[in-house]
Amino acid sequence: MSLRIVRLVLLALLLATVAILIFGPDSKDHVKDIEKALDAGKKVDWWDDAAIGVRYAAWINLGLLTVLLATSGFWGITKDAISKVALWEDKARWFWPVVLFAMLLGVAVRAPLASKSLWWDESWQMMQASHGRWKVDAKDPDKVEFQRHDWKRAAWYYQKPTNHAPMSVAQKSSQSVWRLFTGAPPHAFSDLAARVPALLSSALSVLLLACLLRSWGRPAAGVWAAMLLALHPWALRYGVDARGYAFVLPMSIAALFAVTRLVQTRGTSWWAWLGLALAEFVWLWAYPQAVFDLLMVNLVLIGLLWMRVEKDQRWSMLGRVVAVNVMAATLFIQAFLPNAMQALRWAGNETVSQPFSLSLFNSLLSHLFLGVAHGWGPGVEAAGLPTSYPSAAPWGLTVEFLWLMPVLLIALWFFTPKDFGGLKKGPWLLLAAPVVGSGLYVAMSVVTDGYFYPRFVISMLPVWLAFTCLVLGSNKPGFNWRIVPVAMVLVMLISPVWAAQLKVLMERPIAPIHDVADFMSEKVTATDGKALIACFGHGREIMPLYAPNMRLIDSFADLQALAQEAKDAQRPLYVAYGHVQFNSGVFPEAIQMLRAPTLFREIAAFNGIESEFYYRVLESVTITNP
Repeated sequence: MSLRIVRLVLLALLLATVAILIFGPDSKDHVKDIEKALDAGKKVDWWDDAAIGVRYAAWINLGLLTVLLATSGFWGITKDAISKVALWEDKARWFWPVVLFAMLLGVAVRAPLASKSLWWDESWQMMQASHGRWKVDAKDPDKVEFQRHDWKRAAWYYQKPTNHAPMSVAQKSSQSVWRLFTGAPPHAFSDLAARVPALLSSALSVLLLACLLRSWGRPAAGVWAAMLLALHPWALRYGVDARGYAFVLPMSIAALFAVTRLVQTRGTSWWAWLGLALAEFVWLWAYPQAVFDLLMVNLVLIGLLWMRVEKDQRWSMLGRVVAVNVMAATLFIQAFLPNAMQALRWAGNETVSQPFSLSLFNSLLSHLFLGVAHGWGPGVEAAGLPTSYPSAAPWGLTVEFLWLMPVLLIALWFFTPKDFGGLKKGPWLLLAAPVVGSGLYVAMSVVTDGYFYPRFVISMLPVWLAFTCLVLGSNKPGFNWRIVPVAMVLVMLISPVWAAQLKVLMERPIAPIHDVADFMSEKVTATDGKALIACFGHGREIMPLYAPNMRLIDSFADLQALAQEAKDAQRPLYVAYGHVQFNSGVFPEAIQMLRAPTLFREIAAFNGIESEFYYRVLESVTITNP
C-alpha cells in the first residue's frame, strides 16, 4: 500500500510535468524575443527568461521523475524484517489545551503589528509581484492608472531577491479572498490580509515546536518552548513579516519533526517521507540559502537510520533518502528555475554589500537571546532621532553577557539526560544540524564577501528555544533544582528587554508608510487638491502603494525643482523622508536643505520599530499655506 501511494504521487507529478510541456510556454518564441532585446540594447523582459525556465525545469523533471519511478522497486519496498521503535505515548491531558493557548496567544500579540502598515520590502513585493502598481501618466504626474499583476508574476517575477515567491502566491490568495468577501475593487488591499499567511505560519510554528519536543518524550519542555516562540520578539517581528522568513520557521521545525518520525519508525512511514519532501521544498523555495541547513539535516537522518535499520536494508534506505530529496528538488526546480534564469542577468552586479562581521554576530546573538538588535548603530543621536527605540538592551547588557548565555546552557547540558525514548542522542544531533548549516552559510558569506543579515539564519531561533527548554527541563521524577539559579538569572535579565520590545511591536508599525501617506492625503483634501506631496530619498519607492499621487524625488536637483514648481504655482508643498542615516550619507545637500528652518518646518513625525523607520513630514515655509 505504501509503495502504491509513492508511485501514485510520482505518476501525478509526471503527468503535471507532461502537461506543462504540452500546454506551457514555448521557449522558441521567447528566445527570439530575448535576442531582439539584446540586439537592440534593451532590457530583457522578465517573462521571456521565466518562460524559458518553466520549460527547462519541466524537461529536467521529466527525466528525474522517470528515474524515480523506474527505481522505486529498489528504494520503495520495505521488508517485514524492519522493526519499528514504539512512539512515545503522551498521557498528559494538559498538553493540547496549553499548546492551543500558546497558538492563540501568539496570534493575539502579532495581530496589532499585522494590522498596521507594510514596510519597504513587503511593499515592494506587493507593488512588483503579488498585487499591482500605479502607473503615472508621463504628461500629467497627478494622473495615475492601476495595473494589476497576474498569478505568474506573483510566482516568478524575480528582478531582485526581495520577492519571496511562496509568500507572494500566498499573499495574492489571501488578498483575493479578502476582496471576494468585502467587494473591494482590484486596486484595494488590506495590510492584515497581506499578512494572514504569515500569521498562520507563526501559529503553525508554535504547534510544530511543541509537537517536536513532545515526540522526544518532553511534553513539558514542548509547551514551554512553544510559549517562548509565541512571545519571542524576533519571532514576532518576522512571524508577521509577509515574506519568506515567516515560512522558514515552521518548515525548519517540520523537517526536524519528519526526520524524528522517520527514525522512530525506522524509515517505514511514507507519510513522514512525503512530509519531509514537502517541508524541504517550501523551506528551500522560501529561502534558497537553506540548502546548507537541509544538507546537515539529511546527513543526520542518514546517520541515524544507518545505525537503526538492519544491515541488509541500509543501502535501500539510503536510496530512499536520495529519492525523497530528488522529489523535493523537482518541485523546487519547477518553482525556482524561472527565477534563477532572471537572476543570471543581475546576480553579482549588486552595488550594496554587508559582509558578515563581529558586530553582526553580536547582533545575531542579541536577536536570538533578547529579541532586539545590539547597539544603537552609528549616527542615530547625531541624526536627531528620538531615543525611544529599544535597539539596545537596557542597563548596559554587554556583549560578554550574550556570549555567556550559551556557554552556561552548554555547561548545564552535560548534566541533562541524553536518552529520548529510544532516540538516545538523536535530538541533540537534529538541533545541531541547522546550527552547523547556518555556520556553513556564514562561512560562505565571509569567503564570498556576500550579504548578511541576522534574519538570514532565523532557523536557529526554534533550535535555541528547544535546546534551552530541554536543558532547563528534567527527565527524572521530581524537580531538578540545579537549574533554578540559571533560570532565575535568565528570566530577570531577559524579561524586561522582551517586555519593552513587545510593547513597541504591539504599539507601532514596522515602518509608518501607511500613516505618512494618510497624513499627506489629508493635506491634499484640506487644500482641495492643490497641495503637492512628495517623498524624498530611500523609502520613496514604495510610497505609491498607499499614495499613488505622491511625487518621488531622489536628488538635490529634483528637490530644488519641486520647491520652485510649488513656489511658482503657489501650491502648498509637503515633503516626507525617513531612513535618516542612509539618506544623510547619500544625499547630504538635500537633507541639509530639508533641515533648513528658513525653507521647511517639521509638522509631523511617525515612529516605526527601528530608528531608520522614523519618518518626518515637512511643510515648505516659502509658500503661503492655508
